[in-house]
Amino acid sequence: MESREISSGLLMRLLTLLLYKINKTPCLRRLRKHPGRIFLVSSKLCIKATAFTTLAEANTMRFVAQNTSIPVPRVYCSFKHKGRVYILMERVQGQDLSQNWSQRSEESKARILAQLKAMVAELRSIPPPGDVGVANVDGGPIFDQRLPDKSFWGPFTTIQEFHRELRRGLELADGEEAFPGLRELIEFHNGPWEGPVFTHGDLAVSIS
Repeated sequence: MESREISSGLLMRLLTLLLYKINKTPCLRRLRKHPGRIFLVSSKLCIKATAFTTLAEANTMRFVAQNTSIPVPRVYCSFKHKGRVYILMERVQGQDLSQNWSQRSEESKARILAQLKAMVAELRSIPPPGDVGVANVDGGPIFDQRLPDKSFWGPFTTIQEFHRELRRGLELADGEEAFPGLRELIEFHNGPWEGPVFTHGDLAVSIS
């Protein structure tokens, strides 16, 4: 299923593209304190428009905001322009955990990890649609740069189908010789499995 744009009227498109173009100038890029993949437009706004940004990413943030108590940036608009996706969203103030993690007390670390655990548990508790397998929030392909060969996979009807794709369709006949552990891996891949859940597979060290 194709992901939909959010509030992508002409005015919002022009405003986002103008802000992106201004903030991409070499002068402003040198002045930014936090250069990276997201343009910090102001204390309240930021724009994400990398080569890997997708409309599903914006829809996911809106979905999480609507179905959980997890604080996520508000998405003001998202659209595709000349092959690139632009997301204009709220800039949430915070401090990267990676900056002072080693200086935190064990009690502080434990509280933060408990919060993250609760957030992930809340994500995974969202009831999935009955007809969705391994897919993004819109029913389209999942994105993971860590997977081999390609970054976009699926969608898949079942978890077993996803696992089969991971091993490039490899199956073993009864009695067929195989590398040590391969038959056990395939048996593990084939389940049985419970239904898929909504989750986040790449919590970064830059969490604020």
